[in-house]
Amino acid sequence: MPNWQINIICYICDILIFFKKQFYNLCMKNKYVLLLGFFFMGMGEVFAQYTDLFNFNGVNGALPVCQLVQAGGRLYGTAFQGGGNDSGCIFSIDINGAGYVDMHDFTMPTGAWPIGSLVIEGGKLYGTTFIGGEYGVGSVFSIDTNGSDFTSLNGLWGGYDSIFTQNDCGFPEGDVLPSGRKLFILASGGGSPADGGCVFSVDTNGIDYHNIFDFDTANGAAPLGSLTLLSGDVLYGMTSLGGAHDSGCIFSVDTNGTGYRDLHDFNGPKGAVPNGSLTQIGGVLYGVTSKGGANHQGCIFSIDTNGNNYRDLFDFNGTDGANPNGSLTSVANTLYGVTVEGGTVNSGVIFSIDTNGSNYRDMYSFNGTTGAAPYSSLTLAGSKFYGTAVAGGANDSGVVFSYGLGCSNSFNEPICMVTIDTANNKAEVIWGRTNSPPGAGTYNVFRNSGSGFSLVNAQAVNVLSQYIDLGSNPSAGPVSYKLSTTDSCGESSLSAIHTTIYLTTSAGINAFVLNWTAYVGFTPSVYRIFRGPALNAMVQIDSVPSSILTFTDSFPPLGSFYAIEAVNPSGNCIPTTHKPRNGSALLSGSFSNGFNTRTLTAIQTIGSNVSKLNVYPNPSNGIITLNYSLNSGGNVATTIVNELGQIVYNNTKQRSSGNVTEQLNLENLTPGIYSLRMQTDNSIMVRKVVIMGNR
Repeated sequence: MPNWQINIICYICDILIFFKKQFYNLCMKNKYVLLLGFFFMGMGEVFAQYTDLFNFNGVNGALPVCQLVQAGGRLYGTAFQGGGNDSGCIFSIDINGAGYVDMHDFTMPTGAWPIGSLVIEGGKLYGTTFIGGEYGVGSVFSIDTNGSDFTSLNGLWGGYDSIFTQNDCGFPEGDVLPSGRKLFILASGGGSPADGGCVFSVDTNGIDYHNIFDFDTANGAAPLGSLTLLSGDVLYGMTSLGGAHDSGCIFSVDTNGTGYRDLHDFNGPKGAVPNGSLTQIGGVLYGVTSKGGANHQGCIFSIDTNGNNYRDLFDFNGTDGANPNGSLTSVANTLYGVTVEGGTVNSGVIFSIDTNGSNYRDMYSFNGTTGAAPYSSLTLAGSKFYGTAVAGGANDSGVVFSYGLGCSNSFNEPICMVTIDTANNKAEVIWGRTNSPPGAGTYNVFRNSGSGFSLVNAQAVNVLSQYIDLGSNPSAGPVSYKLSTTDSCGESSLSAIHTTIYLTTSAGINAFVLNWTAYVGFTPSVYRIFRGPALNAMVQIDSVPSSILTFTDSFPPLGSFYAIEAVNPSGNCIPTTHKPRNGSALLSGSFSNGFNTRTLTAIQTIGSNVSKLNVYPNPSNGIITLNYSLNSGGNVATTIVNELGQIVYNNTKQRSSGNVTEQLNLENLTPGIYSLRMQTDNSIMVRKVVIMGNR
């Protein structure tokens, strides 16, 4: 047996004695009681928001270590011990703490000691037991939410002997991760050749078992948490031990078992023994380690999904909590979690911290009487968190609790931008969901009607993060919007105002003069000018600095459509559901209303001396060829202008009539988008040029 297994087993024995639970000789009879390794008790301060909803007494369950799952006004969970056979049970309870039901008592033949949390998939609850089952190394089970049709999906993997020499997984302890008809699960034991644990999958009907990946200590060992699925087919997780420093690692692996990557090895000073699952917000993953950190009492960390930019966000010191466990729950830009120890009297805490690592708060210290040693992740439902504590309570067997957030709606999503949908010339409001919205509630869109802002739309938070306002008329003037959110706490405050650009055009001598209002909501880096034969077929012809709100387009094609884009200096909305606009235009800014110059009658007839203008290759590395035809000879001025409106190339040559080919060397220009203007005595032609630079 590896030394790390022996150390964990001995540590668990000490904890079980500390709890005074009568498990008699567990260390001798069972080798992998890993998850119990960090249970602690204590006393703490009580706040008004905290409610002890239910006290376990052993008969109805004991030591609830799982995260609760909420559905239809009820909470579902498991107790590691207790129940009719003292092997744990599945329970449900009303969200107000009433109506407790012991749905199923486990037995060794069908699985015992449930550790991972339940999940609801297809109307059924799925979970795992740590031991028991057909081969004594745990099982996967399903049960209806009404407590009927319990099915132990035993026999999923072949025999597993007492000295762990088989290649199959054993002792599943993480949450079940459903995806389609498959369940993905971490097992803390088994695997070839090092008994370091496995990643495995099984269909929801209990067949088609696959051992996806085996840990070998060098690439990690003893995974104590749950998997997270990103990008559709990549699993992310953590091991508590193994890796370069034997302090655990963060890994990713494809669902088919290929592409394993050790993304980060914990080293102790910046975290050790990670557990729980990783919480994704955008391209960043957040999690906790139960040990390590500056004070050897655990830390909160973040890391990019590609394994870069690991940050130790916060180190626990005991007073503010110690030994965090489970996963972090995100609300807006705040992360919430629990520690098993620490706090006022060393019984664990509920904490919050901003995603940038600032504003850590010890929100509640457990006191023993109403619960101690919270082990599992928090579940958010409405304005309250729900969770379990493995110890304390009236019978010292654990509790189900709730913690209110004071019913203050702090989820206030800012508008990313307002723009015009060129398909129908209607205003569109776009936001990014950067604040990880809850699963229920609405986004509320308000439009300024002249006498104030009025609600024009309310939509669920789990649909597209955009709204096309078909009742708007952006061609009549700028349109302003604000955004709020509503959940069970009520409505948040309104976001900052965003206002569309309003474009007008007047006829000049052989030119159109464009004027527009400034975008309100962000200061654009530049304004881009678009022109084309239709609203959905415009291309960029020029750009001006954000301080300029006018542009003269000389000798344009008759009947042109125009639009202005205010480029957002922050880049695209993240994430965004908005489609690309106008061919080459990306969602990097806000479009104005489209203006049709067919409505203008004062412009003079436009003549054109240049009958064609081809630019190639485009994009180029800086060497471009111009091919054009002149109806009559004369001066031809060629000018290159950057996106700030600055002239970076200018040359005038005398040309004869007919076809002309010439080459320009622009290799000295910075890669980017430029406007090429070719002007004769009575015509101007404009082309967009993209310089890629040398490779």
